[in-house]
Amino acid sequence: MWNLRVRSHAPSITFPEGGLEAWLVVLGSFCAMSSVFGLINSAAVFESYFSTYQLEQHSPSEIGWIFSLYLFIVFFVGIQVGPVFDRRGARGLVAAGSLAVVASLFFLAQCETYYQIILTYSVMGGIGGALLNPPAYGCIAHFFNERRGIATGIATTAGGIGGIVYPLLLQHILPKLGFAWSCRVLGFIMLGLAVPANLFLKTRLPPAPKRESSGTLGSKVRSLLPAVDIFRDPRFVLSSLGIFFMEWGLFIPLTFIISYAADHGQDANESYVLLSFLNAGSVVGRVLPGFMADRFGRFNTVIATISLCVVTVLGLWLPAGHSKPMLIAYSVVFGFASGSNLGLTPVCLGQLFDHRNFGRYFSTAMMVASFGTLSSVPIGGALLGIGSGETGWRATKMANGPSVAPALSTPADHLFEHVEPISETRTQRLRDDELRNIYEITRTAREIRDGGWTRVGLQFPDTMLTDAPWVAETLGAELASPGGQNGGSENESGAANKQPRIYILADTSYSSCCVDEIAAEHVDADVVVHYGRSCLSPTSRLPVIYVFTRHELDHAATVEAFEKEYADKQEKVILMADVTYQDHVQDIATQLQARGYAHLLSTSIVHDPTGRIPNRKMVWPDSSDALRGAEELKDFSIFHISDPPTALLLALSSRVKSLHIHPTNASSSDSSPPTQRLLGRRYARCLSLATAGVIGILVNTLSVQNYLASIDSIRKQIAAKGKKSYTVVVGKLNPAKLANFAEVDGWVVVGCWESSLVEDDSSYFKPVITPFELDIALAGDESRVWTGEWWGGIEGVKEFKDGAEKKNNDDQATLTLKNGEDGPGDEDDQEESEPPEFDLRTGRLISHSRPMRLAANKTPSGQTAVSSDSVKESTADESWSGTLALRPKAELATVNGVVSPGAEYLRSQRTWQGLGSDFDNQASTVIEEGRSGVARGYTVGEDAGRT
Repeated sequence: MWNLRVRSHAPSITFPEGGLEAWLVVLGSFCAMSSVFGLINSAAVFESYFSTYQLEQHSPSEIGWIFSLYLFIVFFVGIQVGPVFDRRGARGLVAAGSLAVVASLFFLAQCETYYQIILTYSVMGGIGGALLNPPAYGCIAHFFNERRGIATGIATTAGGIGGIVYPLLLQHILPKLGFAWSCRVLGFIMLGLAVPANLFLKTRLPPAPKRESSGTLGSKVRSLLPAVDIFRDPRFVLSSLGIFFMEWGLFIPLTFIISYAADHGQDANESYVLLSFLNAGSVVGRVLPGFMADRFGRFNTVIATISLCVVTVLGLWLPAGHSKPMLIAYSVVFGFASGSNLGLTPVCLGQLFDHRNFGRYFSTAMMVASFGTLSSVPIGGALLGIGSGETGWRATKMANGPSVAPALSTPADHLFEHVEPISETRTQRLRDDELRNIYEITRTAREIRDGGWTRVGLQFPDTMLTDAPWVAETLGAELASPGGQNGGSENESGAANKQPRIYILADTSYSSCCVDEIAAEHVDADVVVHYGRSCLSPTSRLPVIYVFTRHELDHAATVEAFEKEYADKQEKVILMADVTYQDHVQDIATQLQARGYAHLLSTSIVHDPTGRIPNRKMVWPDSSDALRGAEELKDFSIFHISDPPTALLLALSSRVKSLHIHPTNASSSDSSPPTQRLLGRRYARCLSLATAGVIGILVNTLSVQNYLASIDSIRKQIAAKGKKSYTVVVGKLNPAKLANFAEVDGWVVVGCWESSLVEDDSSYFKPVITPFELDIALAGDESRVWTGEWWGGIEGVKEFKDGAEKKNNDDQATLTLKNGEDGPGDEDDQEESEPPEFDLRTGRLISHSRPMRLAANKTPSGQTAVSSDSVKESTADESWSGTLALRPKAELATVNGVVSPGAEYLRSQRTWQGLGSDFDNQASTVIEEGRSGVARGYTVGEDAGRT
């Protein structure tokens, strides 16, 4: 541990180290810093708002220049303000700076374009901050020396407190008052803070002696100008470089933390709270390090806090992803570690140089740091744009880590490489014989020959597309070999005509685990060869050859992991693996059974997604010991090789005793998945749709067998509960597509048993559930029971929906109509007599119109006729009551005489309803003949006949 001694000062200089006047100076400094750093610590709020509204068309890098230019001006212009403060004091500088800050906010309220925001927020606000910054720090140096760390730390908490209060205030008033009045409210707050800043900020030490005669005009002018010769001091140069890197990295999290949280599944309120957590940590990080610096050394404390910054960036933010707890932890810890930046930087500089020249040295060092603040946020925004999604964010994080510790930085070119591991780097090193084994070329060619197919479509997942040309070429050569000719007696030309044609299919229309029959029909394929992992859902039309691909597995390590997990050799265990590692299961099971695991069962692949274990058949060592009851499966644990899909985890969670995952990549470790927490989230999604009035049926497959019948069954089930459904086909799912249907309260996915589960649904506007979950959601509150069972596909659900329950409901409805108790005219009375419906999650009363109510039409005899086939059949000889009831007038949107919630939503709540909807009804113009001819000379209308 080391510390620097204070450079010698005049013996007559003493410091109060406290007292009313000194602490009032700290209060004035607090108010001044709140106007400067409290505002910039709220930059993430402005950045998020600008990027969403005024500057939506501008890139993150362009928006980042707004805040970087502000900080650059604050620190760069300060190089001139510091010498003026040393010679003239604080009064005039504080008054001018306060006026500029207040005016910038009032002008910002009127800004709508990029250059206007630059001029007001960045330039005018930056100049105001530059005039306030040196006096706010320098005045404290005139009253404190031994206790300067704690005094400066208390004053600099203004930045953290402002960073807490201002974002929460803006979050509350922006939706209510709008941007303009929100800026004005901030302006009035800054005006109130300017009063104590102007009253209490003052100096007490005389200026340092001048090097030249004070009688000359040149000496007076030079005393107010920056001094370049201070860069000859190596201590000042090193300190300035350290401050440069500190400032370079500090404002990247402050600016982008809200956008990062929003991109990773958190709503707007949670994102704003993260910034408050960060600034709350910085409040403590300014006071506590200042207190420690006065006792343990100021430079020692700075080294410790900088090291903590590096640890938080690399240890918390880099792996955070969608983890809300890690983001909160990072915000608090990084805020604490970086808080010492504002508090200890001026204290360390004051320890090196004369107090009476504090303004000159401090402002010059901050001028050097200004180039870091100028470039940090735009570079962070540019790195954010180098790749989609997590690639850009990882580059931005890595740019933040080196800023506080350059020695820990990675090579710059690494940031521009694709960080996701792809198969291209692996397969390029493999020999042709290894690739033939992975893609099972020989077996595939044999099955194509046996099937007599002549047009073959090859479907690859994205990770295998780099191998697609090689596979197509090699498979074609294999089929063209002598063994591939159909019939040795045919002549050469006849064999050539029967040579199969191979096509590489385009990007899948839906999930890659399903066979894409639509893409195969584009090339009129007879068969599809599906490569990679598959859900094995039955297809509707085409035959399929599945090639799961083969991957290497360390058998010894797998056996060791199994023995470590199941020390008791009498325990009942089922050994299974992902389809891409299935060929290793039997060999490993044989080794384990030889080591004494008598109750170990292996599995083989079958095409049965609805089996007790989806797409698996248990292989018993002794057929006489086979257990047939489904209850017996709960006595078994499953040891799964490779990471299974989430849908399989949820499906097995209630069927087996436990599930252990043995990963095949070195970066993961053996684990037991948190299935109960995942099931709890799914049940919450079910409850969110229990009160939905409009449910969207989302078609996520056009290939799985019986998907049309399933859609029809789900539509009837929703209608039986008095709800409206819309069937939508959007291709591959993403939040942006579904957000276009704002009138839909929730979605049910019709797809295979794997793709129907939307795992990361936090970014979706409305909940997305599976058909099985829809059954639970539509059950009444009294009959809804969560047994822990779960299923993702359409298999096995249709029979339940078309079963006795639906029949009983239909019989009851028919009986009611025949008895004449209720009719279309009494439907409104039925709705009013029904018990109120409450949302179990929020406790709120749910009110939504009954969809698709039949419109009652008057017959000439005065009776009410109903256009419903079922009602006509049951009431052919009966008439409805002609009693009239006067009801309040209501205007509802109808489609063909039927009340439509979608049409009503479009009419009443959509602000824009399509092209032409924003014009009043106007008479159409007369059709006129247009121009004709060639570009050299057009003719119009009647002039066309003249030449």
